[in-house]
Amino acid sequence: MPTVTTISEAELQQLTSAALQGLGLRREDAADAATVLVLAEMMGIRTHGLSRVLSYGERLQIGGIRAQPQIRLEPLAPAMARLDGDNGVGPLVGMRALQAAMAMARQAGVGMVFARASNHFGPVSPYNLLAAQQGFASLICSNASTTIAPWGGSDARLG
Repeated sequence: MPTVTTISEAELQQLTSAALQGLGLRREDAADAATVLVLAEMMGIRTHGLSRVLSYGERLQIGGIRAQPQIRLEPLAPAMARLDGDNGVGPLVGMRALQAAMAMARQAGVGMVFARASNHFGPVSPYNLLAAQQGFASLICSNASTTIAPWGGSDARLG
């Protein structure tokens, strides 16, 4: 019978954050990106959870992703902004966009942030959960290459 090891969510967060720091991310950035990946894992979304550390790491090591991006927020209106992720790790850029949208919503009642210059930002569900935990409704979208056939279809048409 295989041995089962149980790791608490806090330990998993710490390990994931340490792994991302080991790949060059700043402490705070690694913690924010780890939050998304750990929540995905806890939700059972393993394809977009901790397994992403390896794929992000490979891209970080070859320079396909910037470990320490200079993320810039450009206000466009009181409730709208554009966020330039400077080719950073997707969950980090996603977290910065979410944080900015919630800050605007606290002031204006709604907040929209359009992120660009990012990478695979992970699963949507953790961002929605984080927003809901702070009292916000959220609509979070991303572009993606066509890899999924619509229900009942045989050809990839959706990202």
